[in-house]
Amino acid sequence: MHSEVPMVSSSSDGLTGCELLRGLVFGEKSNSEIQARLDALSGTSESVQGLAFELTGLTVPEDTARAVFKSLAAHLQDLRAALKRPIGVRTAALDLSDRLESFLREEGVVRELSHESLVRMAFVDYLTGLPNFRSLSERFESEIKRAQRYGRLLSLIMVDLDGFKAINDRFGHLAGNAALKHVAALLRNFIRETDVTGRYGGDEFMVLLPETAKHMAEGLAEGIRASILATPLNLKGHGPLPLTISLGMASFPRDARTAATLMAEADGALYNAKRAGRNQACFSRPKTSAVLSLGPFAAQTYHCVHVIGDFNGWDRTAEPMTWDPLNRYFAIELFLAPGKYQYKLLLDKEEVTSDPGNPELVDDGFGGRNSVLTVS
Repeated sequence: MHSEVPMVSSSSDGLTGCELLRGLVFGEKSNSEIQARLDALSGTSESVQGLAFELTGLTVPEDTARAVFKSLAAHLQDLRAALKRPIGVRTAALDLSDRLESFLREEGVVRELSHESLVRMAFVDYLTGLPNFRSLSERFESEIKRAQRYGRLLSLIMVDLDGFKAINDRFGHLAGNAALKHVAALLRNFIRETDVTGRYGGDEFMVLLPETAKHMAEGLAEGIRASILATPLNLKGHGPLPLTISLGMASFPRDARTAATLMAEADGALYNAKRAGRNQACFSRPKTSAVLSLGPFAAQTYHCVHVIGDFNGWDRTAEPMTWDPLNRYFAIELFLAPGKYQYKLLLDKEEVTSDPGNPELVDDGFGGRNSVLTVS
């Protein structure tokens, strides 16, 4: 079995090779996905740097990436021949990483990794220090289950760095990594203590906003966009480099009722932001809706009427109804995912009442009644 690690031409290359191998081991790509991409690469002129980013989300020099993948392919064959049984590519990557780290320890470049460091690698993105795909996925599933069980709110923002490939092509892979770390730091500093942000993969980030209604999440998404725009990356040797992001946002329960549909709605909104020209925050809008009205009145009895409900956190400033002077009633169209929602009407920001035009009522738990809105 080969014992050398030919991707090492310098300590820097060795460290980068370790990071790439760890990315294969601890990333979200399966053995079959990695193997299929490596097999497809053989005999082609495809950018190996691009493949490294696709598989691990890490930008590395082309020569280093090519040497690592060549060494990995040879090491995988050696392991299979020596053990006389199938070996997964991630197992080979882990073994090769151990060999490379042992070499670097002998050279005094790195120290022995602790158990805590290895555990951290499984759940923390090695480039940005944010939660990684695995950690985010587990937290997302936990938050959506809690929201479903207890009727709570949850908003999701997907963030994509605009023009990331152009940054790598123009300034090099180190600039690409610096841009990702810059955006990660700004996201970490911007979000609230109860929110969660992490690197979802590549140049994409996720922000989870528990107990956050859609209209509040819309404001936070726009604030994140403005923060990135207002804080250029100080790129050594090139000066300030302006960065922009595109964002897609969706909320439970008003945009979607399951984890899969909530993610799909946020992804769709992100796609719309990209298609609209980037540097924008776009928001999910369900295809289904319901119209609520109050009146008619002989004259405008109230100055304002708001709809407050379980879909907006019972926020007294959300969903104002519009006065129609011709028909003399208040009305609003609410775009909501199919399902049942509880709500009340807030009259002149003081009096709370159930909807007199809706006979479907349930106890609100406080001695009153909530109206029930069915959207289908």
